[in-house]
Amino acid sequence: CVHQTSDGGYIIAGSTYSSTSDVWVIKIQPNSQGVIDWSKTFDGDYDDFGSSVAQTSDGGYIITGSTVTAGSQSQILLIKLDAYGNQEF
Repeated sequence: CVHQTSDGGYIIAGSTYSSTSDVWVIKIQPNSQGVIDWSKTFDGDYDDFGSSVAQTSDGGYIITGSTVTAGSQSQILLIKLDAYGNQEF
């Protein structure tokens, strides 16, 4: 999922795979070179998938997706980030 941010850059959310699937979020600078501001991964105990991202009114981001738990049950995943990609609780 890709969206343009209020600063003219882009926020991208998806998944990456190491030993399990993890949510991967990338913030791209507002220039023609596609320079990365920051890149973060978020992982739980099992497979986590990022499917949507949006910028929030406070300048942060919200990511939705799913996580697959033991027994292959899928649950909703919601992650709130500040403007620098730090997870907020």
